[in-house]
Amino acid sequence: MVRKVIRIIEASEVKLTANALARKLTLLDAVHLLKKSWSCVTTLTIINCFKKGGFVVPDLNLQEEQSEDDTTTLTPPEMTDGDFQQFVDMDLDLPATGMPTQDDICDSILAERAEARGDIEPADSDDEEIHPAVRPTSSDLLNALSTIRQGLEFSNVSDYSHYYKVEDQVNNLLQSLKRQSVITEFVQWIP
Repeated sequence: MVRKVIRIIEASEVKLTANALARKLTLLDAVHLLKKSWSCVTTLTIINCFKKGGFVVPDLNLQEEQSEDDTTTLTPPEMTDGDFQQFVDMDLDLPATGMPTQDDICDSILAERAEARGDIEPADSDDEEIHPAVRPTSSDLLNALSTIRQGLEFSNVSDYSHYYKVEDQVNNLLQSLKRQSVITEFVQWIP
């Protein structure tokens, strides 16, 4: 793969960016690299890796003896055998998984496509986390006021009294939120 990249760079008359160079490599090149890499891995290499990781081939006689002991269950000391068995079998009659039908699969694919196009809201939107609202900044509020005023002007509204009341409320709010800045907020080197 490295040789192929070097060949592409040498063959190019213009300087290639990393993005352009990445587009020159194909999926087939990656498959060939993968095949070549795995052909270098021998059985002995895999065995040594497992040994290094602490995995060893078990003795078959020892495994047969252990399998008889594995069938006994250890009940917690604070529970009786009956209580423990009832606890273990509590969800025995509940299905662990269900196989989706073809209709279910088709419906989910169609819903995903419709959601991606923006036709409908996601079906599980009720289950999503509701993020708390973020306080708008002063500039956000002033920009919103400006937009409202432009909308009123283009609509030929003659009575701006309600707008002025809202504008006064926003200005009072912004005035109350102001605070004195400290020089250490701007300069980090002052102890």
